[in-house]
Amino acid sequence: MLSALVLAACGGGSSGTGGTTPSSGSGDPAEAAWAKEVQTVMTGFENKVSARAVEALSTSSSQVLLEPLYRTYGLHLAGLAVELEATKAPQACVPARKRIATAAHRVAVLNKELGEQANISQEKFSFLVEEQGVKIRQAGHVFTVLVADPSC
Repeated sequence: MLSALVLAACGGGSSGTGGTTPSSGSGDPAEAAWAKEVQTVMTGFENKVSARAVEALSTSSSQVLLEPLYRTYGLHLAGLAVELEATKAPQACVPARKRIATAAHRVAVLNKELGEQANISQEKFSFLVEEQGVKIRQAGHVFTVLVADPSC
C-alpha cells in the first residue's frame, strides 16, 4: 500500500514521462522544448529519488522508520517542485508550469506532514497514513496528469 502512495505521489514510473514524449499542444518548438525539459526533470527525479523512496517506504512498517522517510521524501518532492518552477517555459506555458509546481508542492506537503507525527501513537499514525494516503493519491494523480503531458 505504501508503495502505491509513493508511486501516486510522484508518478513513479507510471506518469508516462519516462518513455514517451509529451505533446506540446500547438506544435510550437518552444513549447515542445519546455515539455521535454519537464520530462527530463521528472525522469531524473524518478531515477534518483523516487525508486529509492518507494523501496524504503514499501519495506518499512514502523512509525519510527516511516516518519523520517516521509519527511525526507516530502523535502525531495519540494525540491522537485522548485526544479519544475525553474523550467524555462515560454510565456504561453507559464500558467501550466505554475499548475505543475503547485501540484508538486501539494504532494510534498502531504508527505512531509506524515513525517512530522512523532507525538502520536503507532495506531494513530497508521490511521493517519491511511487517511493521508487518500489525499496523496488524489494530489499525486493531479500531478501525474499534469506532468504526463505538460501542454500549454
